[in-house]
Amino acid sequence: MRIELPVCNKCCMCLPLRYGLIVWGYFRLILASFVLVCISFIIERYVQLLRSENPVKHEVAISEYVVLCLAAILVIADIMLGIIFIVGCYKKNTKLIRKYYHHNLFLLTLLIPLCLYIFGIYLIDMIRSMPLLDLTLYVITDFVGLFAYITIQIYIILLIRSEIIKLKKGSEYRFENKVAEAEIPLNVVISNGGNKEEIGYDDDNMSII
Repeated sequence: MRIELPVCNKCCMCLPLRYGLIVWGYFRLILASFVLVCISFIIERYVQLLRSENPVKHEVAISEYVVLCLAAILVIADIMLGIIFIVGCYKKNTKLIRKYYHHNLFLLTLLIPLCLYIFGIYLIDMIRSMPLLDLTLYVITDFVGLFAYITIQIYIILLIRSEIIKLKKGSEYRFENKVAEAEIPLNVVISNGGNKEEIGYDDDNMSII
């Protein structure tokens, strides 16, 4: 069974597709930079925990430190590829846009289990210390946020795919050489004594007058 994915002509049903993706690229770049700054502060906090003498805090800090370093690497890669994507949209370069497209597919498949893992770590700690009502609100809020992120990411992937298809169709040129058949009338006058015979010739028939 084959499912045809939709091809979008507008971004958010109001903006032109390419300009909408450029706006999204800048927004994603600003957001990723902000997330990278936040992760840097959190990593610095865990570095201080690693220097502590408490073995329990030390063990927890190591596991979360590794996860945060991995998240920082992904965010840095996202910033670099975001810059490439914006340049590709300005230059209408499908190769650059395709790199960002593959990056988004990879990011979607990787961040879902990573977010669930981080959510599970914090959930275990909060079950012991947080009241049931607050814990329920926290779980609902996190799941709504994760669902919104997945939905937006899938929609952006569809938009990028639509832009690649649009640019590919625009780069295909078809040349048709149509040579019109010229009709050259030919009139021949034959003098036979005092009589003159005129022969008219065209593409369709020949007539003698």
